[in-house]
Amino acid sequence: MSQKRRAHSADLKAKVAAELKCSNLSKEGINMKKIFIFVILILGNEYCYSQWQECNNGISEKTINCFAAIGNYIFVGTFDGFFLSTDNGENWVRKNNGLTRSHIFSLATKGNNIYAGTYDGVFVSTNYGSDWFPKNYNMQYDYVTSLLIEGNNIFAGTTGGVYLSVDK
Repeated sequence: MSQKRRAHSADLKAKVAAELKCSNLSKEGINMKKIFIFVILILGNEYCYSQWQECNNGISEKTINCFAAIGNYIFVGTFDGFFLSTDNGENWVRKNNGLTRSHIFSLATKGNNIYAGTYDGVFVSTNYGSDWFPKNYNMQYDYVTSLLIEGNNIFAGTTGGVYLSVDK
């Protein structure tokens, strides 16, 4: 065998060996990527879901019908009335002064006013729920199941249809 041929054969063997080595590295790299993704999915699975915890301290009726908020004040309406939290839901205080019945179906806010849809119509509070006053003039149906405030308009969904109030 000639010198040229031996050199060419050696070069060819080196190229083949390099290709095999790269091929093995590529396969190892792909396998490492698969393992890495698998580990991330398994370990990261805990963080992919919302973590919920109860925060009912002070709420007597656990069926929550509605939420509303003004700044750091969070409000809930239940079948046992209106509840206020000032500490991000850690504790709740019942505030039903002026409500004729305690069934709250809906809440809406505008500025510092809170509106509550109840079995006895719409009530408004101007002091974060400490005192409630009726706002039911010309409303024939008392059961107010939903409220919407759009600009100066207050819409009340009742068992008898929709009512509109344009006063503040």
